[in-house]
Amino acid sequence: ADAETGAIVALDRGAGAYVVTLVAAATDGREATAVATFEARAADFPRVSVAPRWTGDAVVANARLVVDASLDGDAGEATYEWTAAGSFVDGAGLADVAATRVAGDAVVDGATTVQSLVIRAGALVPGATYAFSLRATWAGAAD
Repeated sequence: ADAETGAIVALDRGAGAYVVTLVAAATDGREATAVATFEARAADFPRVSVAPRWTGDAVVANARLVVDASLDGDAGEATYEWTAAGSFVDGAGLADVAATRVAGDAVVDGATTVQSLVIRAGALVPGATYAFSLRATWAGAAD
């Protein structure tokens, strides 16, 4: 996704193995790099998409945080699990601060199924950095 607009960048290169490197640079010269390796397959496999409901690179620590996710694919059942890296207030875990379920079952009906993560107001630590991930599995194949 484009860091400024949130737009999804599509790679239309066909099946094969790919390495994507993302470099984020701040105006003060700091940089962070992330590398992802993935295999693109010719079949239309289920997809998981995650999109935050905020803009910019920071949120107010005492505000409610919502991360929308969608599960797309052929009809069937899926299991999902949210994970988080980062410390919450009072050392709480993700399940303690989430107002929504962090794991469970979802029915995918061939259209987009939304499975959002909502973090309660006041659960974030000021100045902390968080990374939220969603893993969904259809019939034994992880996405």
